[in-house]
Formats: sequence, C-alpha cells, structure tokens
Amino acid sequence: MIDFLTVCEGHSESDFCNQVLRPSLYPRGVDFAGKLVGKPNRKLPGIAGWARYQADLKRIAAEANQRKRYVGVLVDYYRMPLGWPGRRTASDQTLKQRGIHVEEELKRVADESYRDSFIPCVQLHEFESLLFCDPDTTGLAMSMGLGDFNEISCAASVEQMRVIIRDCGSDVEQINDHVTTNPAARVQRIFPGFSKPVQGVNALIECDVDLLRQNCVWLDRWLTAIEACV
Repeated sequence: MIDFLTVCEGHSESDFCNQVLRPSLYPRGVDFAGKLVGKPNRKLPGIAGWARYQADLKRIAAEANQRKRYVGVLVDYYRMPLGWPGRRTASDQTLKQRGIHVEEELKRVADESYRDSFIPCVQLHEFESLLFCDPDTTGLAMSMGLGDFNEISCAASVEQMRVIIRDCGSDVEQINDHVTTNPAARVQRIFPGFSKPVQGVNALIECDVDLLRQNCVWLDRWLTAIEACV
C-alpha cells in the first residue's frame, strides 16, 4: 500500500479525489486523498500561484509516515496563471500536449524534498469536462439533483450532451476553452442552476471510474502513473 496525497485547486476537485477516485484506488493498493490548496476551508478565486502549491507539497512530503508517500497536484490548464512553470511555452504545443508539457516542467522545477515522488496532473480543460465522459449517467444524476426531473426533459438534456461529445470527436479534451463554449458554460446552459461542488461531484459518484478513464485521456494517464508505483 502506498500513500498518495494530491493538492487540488478547488473543492470540487478535492471532493472528486476523495469521493470518486479514493474508493476505486484503495483496492489497487493506493491510499489516495485530495486536499484543497492553502489553508483549510480557504479558497481564493481562480488557480493560485505555483509557489502556494509548492509550499503545500514540501509540507505534506515532510509529514509522511513510515509508508512511502507520493504527492501530486490536480489543476486545469484553462485559466492557469502564466507564472506557472511551462504555462507560457505550452501554447506552442499541440492541444493534446499542453497539459503534459506543464506537467514535465512542474517535475523539472520540483523541490528535492518531493521530486522523486511527484506525479502531477494538469487536465487540459475544467473539471466539468469529466461530466461528458458518461452523459447517460451524469445527465440523469444532474437532472434529478436539480429537483426538476421528468423523463422528457432529462432525455433532451442527455441528448444535448451527446451532441457536444459527437461534435468533439468523442474526446472530452476537445471541448474548447472559449468563454461561452467551455465545459462549464455548456453544462450550465443545459442544466440551469448547476453547481459544480454539488451536482457535479454527485453525478460523478454515480459513474464507473473505469469508464471515466476510458473516455478521459488525462485521467487515465495520471491514475496509471500512480498505480505503477505500487
């Protein structure tokens, strides 16, 4: 059993780690958990600077018990501050390589206290892109969670999600980052009143993690790297 703790940019990401990924990874030998960056219960708007994350990583690496502790970050490339390592030069990469490019730069500049046990994850788009991995499940869960469920409206909402996926070549990372067409904006338009920390996380709890991995390249790449450490 290995110990893995990842620093997350927001409450939704940390809840996703603890409520969705943790139960899936524990039987595979990974005691996995996510924590919000910075002080407990404090979340500043947007993604904090890299220095704040690095300070957390150094601290939690130093707190490791007798088990081997691995550390990570879970953040998104979309709206990441340009001061993050690799962020400015990532735009020269292909779309699929941008998150990987930042991950490699983060590992390159990692402090020696955690460098050998650091597995970062930079998802290309927002957390909401995960909701498009399994629209039948998430669409139903979000419709019911918003309290206005009926079969006709639910079916229509799910179909809208399917159309978006088809238009993006069945690749959730191809949903673009324009202010009106990014994953969050699309979900909000289909499900008015949607709240990422509530309906978003609850919808993903209903999903099969293996299906999420199958339909989301960045998630599978990250979890595969973590599992290889066991």
